[in-house]
Amino acid sequence: MMSIYNEEERSRVDEAFEVCKSKYQNAVIYNLCDILYGDARDDADDEESYEALIKAITNEESQEVMLKKWDTIGEIGRTVLAKSEWPELLEFIFENFDSSTYKPRIRALLITGQLTRDPAIIEKLIPRMDTLC
Repeated sequence: MMSIYNEEERSRVDEAFEVCKSKYQNAVIYNLCDILYGDARDDADDEESYEALIKAITNEESQEVMLKKWDTIGEIGRTVLAKSEWPELLEFIFENFDSSTYKPRIRALLITGQLTRDPAIIEKLIPRMDTLC
């Protein structure tokens, strides 16, 4: 796991991630599937990759790794949902908010926190606010 010790270095890494995410979205998703779940396939379409990412965040047991995965999915989800290409993620989030257990609710809250950094995604969440409250 990479540790970044100064803000300038962290900022450069964040900028590089944003460039990769925006210019090479499919490649980023493909590689995340492989890293997070070990389930990337050359012939996988976007839907299969998205399903693998969601599966990866539901099956993690390590608290530290779990939080990193949720944060990463939120970041990728923010980019993908801005283009309306991952409605299953929103459904997954709302199902987690409705859960009777603690872990899925926290997962939904943390991922939603990442998603709401984009005003366009907030607009998509407004019709579902009754689920969130």
